[in-house]
Amino acid sequence: MPLQINLSGLPLNLIQALRVSHALMEADGLEVYVPKDESPKFTFLKKYFDFNFKSGELGASLAGLIEIDHEGPQVRVGELSRPLVFPQGIFNRCRQMWSEEREVRIFFSGLMTDQRLEALSAWGERWYPEKKMDWGSLKRIKRSRLQKILGRRPKAPTITAVSDDISIWSSEKGRHFPVKAWDEEYFRMLSKAQFVLCPNGDFIWTYRFFESAMCGAMPIIEDECTHYDGFHFFRMGDDPKTFIWDQNKAFENFERCRTLLTIPKEDFTAELDRQISLAKP
Repeated sequence: MPLQINLSGLPLNLIQALRVSHALMEADGLEVYVPKDESPKFTFLKKYFDFNFKSGELGASLAGLIEIDHEGPQVRVGELSRPLVFPQGIFNRCRQMWSEEREVRIFFSGLMTDQRLEALSAWGERWYPEKKMDWGSLKRIKRSRLQKILGRRPKAPTITAVSDDISIWSSEKGRHFPVKAWDEEYFRMLSKAQFVLCPNGDFIWTYRFFESAMCGAMPIIEDECTHYDGFHFFRMGDDPKTFIWDQNKAFENFERCRTLLTIPKEDFTAELDRQISLAKP
């Protein structure tokens, strides 16, 4: 009989809680129940990934067994620990998206905070002064060009760009559901980019670094942190004219990322079974 667990009490408004839950739903021997009001998030994810869940609150609660520290970052599932946890399905889908042509040279997409705008503006003004770009008010890219890159019509006109070889999107799509659960256009663009600008997030580390590695793009970081050790990347202080995309290094980044951020399915099941057994009176 499968081990029944439920996600009641988990902060499923946070992307990392969703990723951990998705990974649990892939594991063998687990029957995962989701509160009814949270089920639409996982129903949306099932459009893109193969996993199973049920609506309700049966089984043991994981609220005390899963800890998420974004500042670290560190995620604990019982005594299992990773900086972040991603399901195998996301790695598989991203790998299938990889484009050999990589027709987008340098890419960024995300919420344009004042901090990020300052970092991107300083980078552009340093390395591309001849373009005389108005970095403070990025111009809209033609949707026809984006359609050519994506292979289909984009869903939302939240796109900006600065030149043919640099595409910067100021977008809040990833902050709102249902797209927060999975932004297909964002990952498709990463998979078509050679390099991705990764200015610091709320902390030095950023999801964008690891998402770029999953999609075969080489990260361009603002500052280093220990979680980037072992990866191939460039720095925003490096001259982008010298960048060369290397497929072998992209493969190494992908495998390094998968090793760092996934937990074997059987380990999930064994650890939760152990922890729930220990909690029984």
